[in-house]
Amino acid sequence: MELDPQIAELFGLIKKDSKVDVYLGDDVTMGSVSPYGVPSGIPQLDVYLGGKGGLPAGKIIEYYGFQMTGKSTAAMQAGAEWQKKGGVVIFIDTERGWLPARARQLGMIPERVIKYEPETVEGVFASIDDAIDKLEKVKWEQPVLIIVDSITGVPTNADVEGNMDDSDRPGYEAKQIKRGVRRLNALIDSYACKPSIIFINHAIAKIGVSFGKKSESGGGHSIKFFSTVRVCFTAIGSLREGTKEDARRTGQKVQLEIEKLRGGALEYPRFKVELKNAGGFDQIEGLKEAMIATSYAEKPENGKTITFHDGTQIRNMDFPEWIKQSGGYDAVYLTWRKWAMEKAILSPWGGAL
Repeated sequence: MELDPQIAELFGLIKKDSKVDVYLGDDVTMGSVSPYGVPSGIPQLDVYLGGKGGLPAGKIIEYYGFQMTGKSTAAMQAGAEWQKKGGVVIFIDTERGWLPARARQLGMIPERVIKYEPETVEGVFASIDDAIDKLEKVKWEQPVLIIVDSITGVPTNADVEGNMDDSDRPGYEAKQIKRGVRRLNALIDSYACKPSIIFINHAIAKIGVSFGKKSESGGGHSIKFFSTVRVCFTAIGSLREGTKEDARRTGQKVQLEIEKLRGGALEYPRFKVELKNAGGFDQIEGLKEAMIATSYAEKPENGKTITFHDGTQIRNMDFPEWIKQSGGYDAVYLTWRKWAMEKAILSPWGGAL
């Protein structure tokens, strides 16, 4: 399917005759946004987001945590899903950390990513406005994901200009972020393209806290307040291969905690995922866990066999090969997703839980 030539011309993104392969689930048609959301790239997250099946359109999302916990990786895996739906991904790179090879490794098509490199907090919001204005000119209605990596990775205009009277005021950076986010929140749902915005944020340690949560996201409380989904990433261990004497680190175990889900139940699910050095979050293992969590499949604790809802049985260790023989990850994911919607295990954003 051709990518809209107007988008290519507006952003100078790709040649007009370029093609993009698009897969469509039964819940998505081109020219509209799925009420079930676009898959996040992490199957367990799609389930634990109140059974919504993915990230919402026209909403603000915050991924935060300490360094090297997979925040950018998770956002790029979501970007790959947006591209599969025929959508546009806009990457606002404040940390100059964009690596096309890494993006490709995570399933994205880097040549079809629109990239901005603002140098200030105010420039971040100006970049968002510029991208959305261009999309509105062509009345773009397909899924749009804007990734800001990261919102607190740049100074304010006052810092750059050396205006110490402004930049030294307590909370000045937070106020600038608040102005931008508050304006976005008021307008975001009115845009034809219904953009989803993932703000990647750092975690900062709380001073003098002896109990409770000992970290918080930077830049004040505005993103926390206006976000529809807020996820905390925490490293909890290493993944290693080899003998005890000659083990090599192949990744790490990460805990995801959904700290906010507007419109969801008052619960804060935590779940563990595996972040591989090569390939990002393990989608195959994640899909298996999502299937078990929704009763599409059953695996007794410490069991060696997986039993699917139709009675089919396979050995646990053969699950990756079964995925391959069944058409690959995308095909199996969509089959599971369709089943979960038919069983009302997944419910639309805005619908009943």
